Amino acid sequence: MIYSLLLPIIRMAIRIYFRKIDVIGSENLPKKGAAIYIVNHPSALLDPLVVATLAGRQLHFIAAAEYFGKKIKSWFFQKQFNMIPVYRPKIHTSENVNNDHMFLHCFNTLDNGGVIIIFPEGNSETEKRLRKLKTGVVRMVLGAEKRNGIKVPIFPIGINYTNPHRFQSDVFVSIGKPILLDHRIDPDDKQGVIKQTSIVEEKLKEHIIHIDDEHLETTIQRIEQIFAKQLQQNLGISNKELTRKFTVAKDVINAVEYFESKSPDSTKSIYKIIGKYYKIIEDLPMHGRLLNHINSKRNFSDYLIIIFLFPVFLFGFLVNSIPYYFSSKVFKNKYLKRIKGEDLEHQIRPVFSGSIAFGIGTMFFIVWYILLGIISIVFFPWWWGIIFLFASYWTGYFTLKYLGVLRRVIERSKLKNVTINHPAKMKELILLRGEIIDELKKFSEKYRSKDNKANG
Repeated sequence: MIYSLLLPIIRMAIRIYFRKIDVIGSENLPKKGAAIYIVNHPSALLDPLVVATLAGRQLHFIAAAEYFGKKIKSWFFQKQFNMIPVYRPKIHTSENVNNDHMFLHCFNTLDNGGVIIIFPEGNSETEKRLRKLKTGVVRMVLGAEKRNGIKVPIFPIGINYTNPHRFQSDVFVSIGKPILLDHRIDPDDKQGVIKQTSIVEEKLKEHIIHIDDEHLETTIQRIEQIFAKQLQQNLGISNKELTRKFTVAKDVINAVEYFESKSPDSTKSIYKIIGKYYKIIEDLPMHGRLLNHINSKRNFSDYLIIIFLFPVFLFGFLVNSIPYYFSSKVFKNKYLKRIKGEDLEHQIRPVFSGSIAFGIGTMFFIVWYILLGIISIVFFPWWWGIIFLFASYWTGYFTLKYLGVLRRVIERSKLKNVTINHPAKMKELILLRGEIIDELKKFSEKYRSKDNKANG
């Protein structure tokens, strides 16, 4: 099956596209038996690919019917990629359609011990919040039990991107324990289904960075940039303690939203200081992320990597720069204007930006590696060609890590130069940063003490 052939390639491509992929809770996923995975949907086609590469089992994907087309295309999606079409009433307004066939297909898949992945928000939006879930998941689980007596667990999976539309961004995936529904409820009991859906929604929300108030999103992102790393250091949280890091990030958001709603005057002063802080950064020849290096010490291993592993970097760069250049050029020339809304006639929703960039890049690299393989086999022994292909991929992967080390060294150097050339403003900036961190610590402590009192 094409699914099985493409999955290792997609897994390698995902590893290249994202700078860092962190996962917690993978031990919760079942090795066998029927299950439903519910996932938030911030980045169109990237979301199912990320989950598929982590699942360890073949998945069956519920996807919007309007993308299936007809005849060969529809057959290909359904038979080769395990995709199940669902008709959305808002899209198919003029057609007399229902989803009875979709439910039947899902019931048969679950009866056979398969895994279905559903994005219960209904459509994809790049937002740091979980939108209201549709009731289909609950109706499917309850229907499966009513039909064949099987109890199907629901596994919540939260995908958290720093920016899914930017190459070499980060992704954090949180996988929860199974949710078991109240199976006394009939799938036709509308109120019972809505209540169970609300419970499922809250469980999924626990696994994503959820910001209720979209107007606070920029402010909270700024606060995270200033405060999260410092708080992790204060609490003695290492970079490997992913669950604690995730909890800290959610605590910061919850604290800000809580005091914004309960005591808005207390947040106005901190917002004012943050505004002043970023105004100074705008006046300086630097990006705010450089300040993450304020307390970091010079790492001589970075310099050793840059010097002694330069030949490996150079090989990886030369071999992989051609498909990278052409895929970037195609994306910018053919799709970027449509995504930005500059070509209204052929406009593409921005949520598809990362998916398109990933797809174009993957196709170019596959074609490029096939050409390299053919050339290698023609002119050299077959085993040499295989070694060359593996070396091309892994040195390309190393090249990205090398550039990350180089970027870190350059940023430290830039910060040092800015500090030397603008001492007064840098001193004010560091004082403001300290003031913001102190205020945010107080917020966090008050919020935690509020929670402790409530639990006590």
